Amino acid sequence: MNFSETELKQQYPDAPDWFLAAIRTPYKTHTSNFNNCLLEFYQWGDSNKPLLILVHGNGGHANWWDFIAPSLTDKYCVCALHLSGMGNSGYRDEYSLDIFAADIRAVAHAMGHEKNVTIVGHSMGGVATLRCAETWPELVSELVILDSPLIYKSKGSREDESHKPDRPTHHSFKGKRYYEDFDTAFSRFRLVPDQPCNNQFLVDHVGRHSIREFEQGWSWKFDEGIYTRFTVTQKPISRSKIHCTFSYFYGGNSVLVPGAIIPELKEFLKDLGPVMKLPGAHHHVMLDKPLLLIESLQQQLGINN
Repeated sequence: MNFSETELKQQYPDAPDWFLAAIRTPYKTHTSNFNNCLLEFYQWGDSNKPLLILVHGNGGHANWWDFIAPSLTDKYCVCALHLSGMGNSGYRDEYSLDIFAADIRAVAHAMGHEKNVTIVGHSMGGVATLRCAETWPELVSELVILDSPLIYKSKGSREDESHKPDRPTHHSFKGKRYYEDFDTAFSRFRLVPDQPCNNQFLVDHVGRHSIREFEQGWSWKFDEGIYTRFTVTQKPISRSKIHCTFSYFYGGNSVLVPGAIIPELKEFLKDLGPVMKLPGAHHHVMLDKPLLLIESLQQQLGINN
């Protein structure tokens, strides 16, 4: 949402000036009906510029990018979407990586782009971004992946895989809880995976945008179905089908991309592009090191600010 000055002072009394300047930046809200699901996404900057799409992680929403997107508009028209089943977008009967990849493509088409799109994806959003690039290679000109889990234990993992994180799963979700009011729900907001973060104002920002009222009470915006009705529909990402410019950033303290697997990650991605560390960041890199991430994205994408 676009905040009034009073709301800014009330909600972010201790936030630094760079953050306040970012979320004061005007943007447009768009909706697009795609395969019987209403997708909502935001646009910063001039629609005549090349298109850059920002993709959030599982259970997240477009507002994770509110304080990053304005810094990328010198070169790009920047859009951040709420993937279906998450944030302010509608729910579906089923979900898959292919469906999330198609959501990304739908936003590009809604903005009038069928090629030369740059996409930045975080966590599961990065994996969906890779699937989008391998499925529609003509659409994507550049990918930046942020701390997406690509190396993990195989089924029935061997002893020599003990250094790898567990494979991403959906079975551990125990169901939503509903609360009597917004403030109670907000007080229960936690990052997943759990991690420390020194920028509480950023955690609060994404937390505020993670909640809405349902008939049962206040709870998280995402559809439980992203866990309980998620279908694995294809084989893992195929490197041979990724033909665009590529780069990968990982958090130096990430539990999903730990240091022990970086040699294997670099080997896995060696034909695609560089693998680079964001020192001091955990998995949620935009919360831990937002200014370092902005600087790294600007450098990687050729944005001169």
